[in-house]
Amino acid sequence: MQKPLAAKVQETVRYLRALWPRLDGKHRFVAFSTGKDSLALTAMLYEAVESERPICLYSHHGLEFPSNLDYLEELKERGFAVSTVNPFLGYFDLMERGVERKMKRFFDWLSEKDRRRYAAVEATKLGHGGIEYIARVLQCDPKTIRQEGLTELEEPEDLAAGRIRKKGVDANR
Repeated sequence: MQKPLAAKVQETVRYLRALWPRLDGKHRFVAFSTGKDSLALTAMLYEAVESERPICLYSHHGLEFPSNLDYLEELKERGFAVSTVNPFLGYFDLMERGVERKMKRFFDWLSEKDRRRYAAVEATKLGHGGIEYIARVLQCDPKTIRQEGLTELEEPEDLAAGRIRKKGVDANR
């Protein structure tokens, strides 16, 4: 009896082997993050096309852990064709160009509910450390992002639709 994971790996290798020739003449590469998923895909692709050794394109954005860069060197030593690129403009470069100020201005225009959600989306884009960074930029409590904003984004529907509070005291009082 074959194990389910082994069967899935074999199926993926067959698929990649059939797909690879159809990409001939194109810039064929694997986007590589040093994570388990990109490593698994790259290993299966290397098995599928063996001698071609596709390029593993790694985007060095300056936010990764030093161990990731060490891991890239280890993969090169094992025969992976790793090519490291630097993005033209990184996230923090954009922030230095005034985007933080615009983000804060936009944030201030939003309802309370939309503020939580906007902060959560921006924090999610950044990954590790994003909540604290966005809380600082938008001048809000990190707990609001973590406990309310992220939770609300996971809900299947908008439970608070139509219940937006006005800023300050209700104007009709």
